[in-house]
Amino acid sequence: MNSRPHNQNLIVISEAAYRELEKLRRNAEYLAKLEHSMQQFKEGKVVVKTMDELLEMEK
Repeated sequence: MNSRPHNQNLIVISEAAYRELEKLRRNAEYLAKLEHSMQQFKEGKVVVKTMDELLEMEK
């Protein structure tokens, strides 16, 4: 049995370091989503609604 398929390396880090890496990864994903939204806004790919239209949709 091969415990490391495809000859991948195993790295051990502390839980605190792992949590910090996960925080950085999630932050990078969030920033990428914001950038994508800004690009859509700049390209005019937005829907504009008035407050009255939003309230009507709520019903």
